[in-house]
Amino acid sequence: MVASGVGMSFRWYVWLLVLIPALFGFVSLTLEVGDMRSSGFLAGLALTIGGLAILLLVKGRWRAVRGVRRMFALAPAAALGGIAVLGLAIGVPEFAQAQFGWFMEPDAYGPRAIVVRDGTFVVVGDERPGAVILRSHDGRSWSRVGDASVLEGLQMRDALVTDAGIVAIGQPSDDAVGQVLTSPDAMTWHAASRFGPGSGFGIAPIAVAASDDGLIAVGSTYGNDAAFFHSADGQTWTTSVPAPVFDDGESPIDVACAATVCVTVGERYTTGSLVGGTRRAITWTSSDGEPWVLSDGVFGTAMVTAVTTFDDGFVASGYDDGLHRAMLWTSPNGRIWTPVDDQPGFHRAQMDGLTNLGGTVVAFGRDLDTDAIVVWTSDGTSRWQRSTVDDNATTGSRIRAITTDGDTTAAVGVDTAHHATAVWTSEDMRIWRKTIVADRPTS
Repeated sequence: MVASGVGMSFRWYVWLLVLIPALFGFVSLTLEVGDMRSSGFLAGLALTIGGLAILLLVKGRWRAVRGVRRMFALAPAAALGGIAVLGLAIGVPEFAQAQFGWFMEPDAYGPRAIVVRDGTFVVVGDERPGAVILRSHDGRSWSRVGDASVLEGLQMRDALVTDAGIVAIGQPSDDAVGQVLTSPDAMTWHAASRFGPGSGFGIAPIAVAASDDGLIAVGSTYGNDAAFFHSADGQTWTTSVPAPVFDDGESPIDVACAATVCVTVGERYTTGSLVGGTRRAITWTSSDGEPWVLSDGVFGTAMVTAVTTFDDGFVASGYDDGLHRAMLWTSPNGRIWTPVDDQPGFHRAQMDGLTNLGGTVVAFGRDLDTDAIVVWTSDGTSRWQRSTVDDNATTGSRIRAITTDGDTTAAVGVDTAHHATAVWTSEDMRIWRKTIVADRPTS
């Protein structure tokens, strides 16, 4: 009886060890099923396969029946394969991007923003283990700048040009606060103040914009809520109202300001059930430094990816998964949005972002059928012209930001074929030249 009890306890102990990772993997798998390119989906798949394989192994050793022993003999290989895929996908991003380019997005590291000041292009990004800042006078020849002691351990997310120079925002990899870098000349960089909402909330800054009242930074807290910050000089930052609360499921994506009116676009994630969650596009607006006001449901079922200014109003880009097309909206105040009329150039495409380049609004994204990188341009936001930037782009390659010095337009992004930062330049936004940056901020 004693021996039987020990055996039974051991059996339940083993089953518990097997079922917990399998259940965790299945939950991750179902929650991420709407985004099969995410690492969460890959990890969930690996855990599910590995857990079930071990389960079959256990069952096969204890309750094998004649005729299926060979199947159970394959279980150890399946389990090891699932564990190996999980380890390689999470621990070695290079392998995951090379072998599962269709499965994962290279979003963890790389270039994040490009600005131009006094004829010099500046790219801000990050790599392991710190930030990378690149500069170029023509968009084709690039060099690193910035002191390694200043950039070490930072992950930079956005940048803008001010009267005093360039301001970049990000966060230290070892601390959940915002970090500001400033440069007067695009060559020398200084670490300015750190900021955060306090009250135990960590912050991951996403974007920064300039208003007539100063600088506005937006981000997500580690408590899964939106956070807004204001600075008059880029040095001292205060938390704007409303202060973040825990687990609202709100994530800002981009911010733009026209005079004293600022608009943030983002998304709200809700877990609908075990078979998956839903994302819904939302906006926040703030006028004259007043508290941010949330608007929900203004984009219907479409997702929004970026916002910029135009003619004292705003333009937002996005896409509709159900219709498989890119979408644009215009707004005079950031609260009421009107969809731009559907056009052939929007079909079978996704817009990842947009910006206003001296009166010409430029959106960028990809062709859903060929993965070609494309841009859309408009001088009035009603009619848009689509052109191809790179029709040989590999899956996952994309533009992340775009700017111009008046003569040359430069777009920065990632090239998954080379695992490198890429810069596309053009004088007319029709014919583009790609440069692979050898000294690159990608891992």
